[in-house]
Amino acid sequence: MHGLKNVVALMCGLLLSQRVAQAAVYIRQTYQTGTLTCTKFSTIGLPLKDDCAAALAKVAPVEPQACTKQFETEYDYVTVGTCTIHTYSTTRGMAHCLDGNLIIKGGEEILENCTSIIGDQEYTGGQYEWSTVGENGEGVSFIRAPLEA
Repeated sequence: MHGLKNVVALMCGLLLSQRVAQAAVYIRQTYQTGTLTCTKFSTIGLPLKDDCAAALAKVAPVEPQACTKQFETEYDYVTVGTCTIHTYSTTRGMAHCLDGNLIIKGGEEILENCTSIIGDQEYTGGQYEWSTVGENGEGVSFIRAPLEA
């Protein structure tokens, strides 16, 4: 009888600890699927695919432990050549503190599915959104980097 009570107590403790842990974590889980849109791109054009692949290689696959920076709904995460990885978090204002795993996952989806060849160059661009709440959400996009003056 004591064995059964111990098993029940252990299971309840595990369930409780999972609920507490989930309540404290604000990062989206990487196994969720997102929405891919290939038609969204910068008004100044599309970035080169190789530049976006190089920029994506600079993203660390880590979850931020705490976000202490100020509220930001949009953030230019990293730029390489013609490509800027642009993140947004219109719901939570944490565009600068998003999970690197999600940025990488979204970036890979864009690279694999949103490419076009123009002349002898291969371009990419698009948006991958992993969280949507009404008109708000969180995601990543590849946009053309601003032209240097």
